[in-house]
Amino acid sequence: MNWICGRGLRLGKLPHTRRLFVTPKIEFFYDVLSPAAYLAWTQLDSLVRRTGAQICYRPVLLGGLFKSSGNVGPLTVPAKRAYITRDIPRCAQQLGVPFHWNPHFPFNPLPALRGAVSCRPGGEIERYTALVYRAAWERALNIADLATLTDVLSAGGFDAEDVAKRIQRPEVKQALIDNTEEAVQRGAFGVPTLFVEDEMFFGHDRISAVEWYIARSKESQCPTAELSQPP
Repeated sequence: MNWICGRGLRLGKLPHTRRLFVTPKIEFFYDVLSPAAYLAWTQLDSLVRRTGAQICYRPVLLGGLFKSSGNVGPLTVPAKRAYITRDIPRCAQQLGVPFHWNPHFPFNPLPALRGAVSCRPGGEIERYTALVYRAAWERALNIADLATLTDVLSAGGFDAEDVAKRIQRPEVKQALIDNTEEAVQRGAFGVPTLFVEDEMFFGHDRISAVEWYIARSKESQCPTAELSQPP
């Protein structure tokens, strides 16, 4: 099973041509458990409007990412935990987005992540992720609780019973593992991690760097196709 949109292709040149830029693709590796990834998610729509990029949603299991990359979660380091407890709400205020610390944090994200993986790109996974992120980090709901997750999805127009069945499918579980392993192989060690082609950006505060890189690529290095001019 693989609903994930593919990475960009580099197209060659043709004679008698004019230049056409390929739509840039941004792969967004995220876990709904992460409040930092939530902050990055709140910036994606405006990033798309400014750059014309396509966002490919790539759910991963943060715990698995930490284990495979040799990283440790910030909650295990008292000074880091104290810092992010203050910094995340401060960043949300700076960005002008709603945020409430979830009293159930750190919650089990597996059911919600498997539900995300089971969704199709091009609308479904985007709507699903929005519902779950808002439930977790704006409404501070316990999305690890299947009854709560079901209510959130049903209120958002999903067939929650169908999603619950999809979550149990072996291919869905494997797809989440595959996403996580791919992220590690490409150099990721936490979330949010964004890729533009093979260029990696880590952290919710790197959205401006992603935008700069896309603009720079359009000017000098973006993969391009060439369209033949009429005779």
